[in-house]
Amino acid sequence: MRLLIVTQAIDRHDPVLGFFHRWVEEFAKHCDHVHVIAQLEGVHLLAGKITVHSLGKEKQVSTLGQIFRFWKLIWTLRDKYDVVFVHMIPWWMVLGGPMWLLLRKPRYLWYEHRAATLKLLKAIWFSTKVFSVSEQGMPIKTKKSVVVGHGIDTEKFSPDPARLDRHHIVTVGRITKSKRLDLIIAAFRQLPEVYRLTIVGRPVTPQDSGYLRHIQHVIDGGLNHRVSIRTIVHDDLPPLLRSAAAFVHASQTGLDKAILEALACGCTVVTCSDNVPDDAPGVEQCSEEELGLTLRKVLESDMRDPQASHGYVGNRHGLQRLVGLLTKEMKF
Repeated sequence: MRLLIVTQAIDRHDPVLGFFHRWVEEFAKHCDHVHVIAQLEGVHLLAGKITVHSLGKEKQVSTLGQIFRFWKLIWTLRDKYDVVFVHMIPWWMVLGGPMWLLLRKPRYLWYEHRAATLKLLKAIWFSTKVFSVSEQGMPIKTKKSVVVGHGIDTEKFSPDPARLDRHHIVTVGRITKSKRLDLIIAAFRQLPEVYRLTIVGRPVTPQDSGYLRHIQHVIDGGLNHRVSIRTIVHDDLPPLLRSAAAFVHASQTGLDKAILEALACGCTVVTCSDNVPDDAPGVEQCSEEELGLTLRKVLESDMRDPQASHGYVGNRHGLQRLVGLLTKEMKF
């Protein structure tokens, strides 16, 4: 099988999308060749059976310019790929769908979000199948939906007890209101002075930037010596998670990939979300009101079982498992 992947970015240093570099490497193990069309091409080590084509966002090419280059690429490469896989952005499925239908290319969309948009509805119409992590991740009911779980690189995200700092707490994700960082900080205030919280993430939209300013103002009210906000490259995330005694989570947006990465590194996850599986070893669920109390209980007791949580992630959400499942679902 020769695969065409359409994605936002190929950049292993990207703090949000850096993980996709490993996805492409894993796909290449199952394919004769992989062509990747990325809006932005950054730092990567992809070669051999993998060819990356940039739409030029890193060179400030306009949106219209990217669209015309996209159309040109999917046409000129038409004899070099059998199957199409669009990652996360329905718009590219809508733009490429008519041509791919004409060329009789099977079309697969990956989507994991709660936003049910007109673009998504159109993209589903053009798609052969739609993959998502969970049922909640596909907000439009369709017979084309296939729930496949996450793809966590459990070789990269693995425990290292020697790095553990029992006074260190971490949360990871986009800086946005739905992540409920206010609630996390309020829970953290209930802990003794010896504990530290690292918030890893960045804003994406102007609204997110406004929320970040609000959070920074909250931290400045007596917590700036104990709470830090960082943006790090994806390759630096595993060492940070290995050092954390707990990962705190309050988002209601679905099963966050960051939770599974934390579990794979041996962190105990303390969450008040309804979307985290309660059978996962290393997960402590509680109400919003009990978040601080539960976090303290976890930190003051030895509740970690790193190998059990790592094994759970590998069996249910491992990258090798996921890509194997996806390639079996892709017909040509």
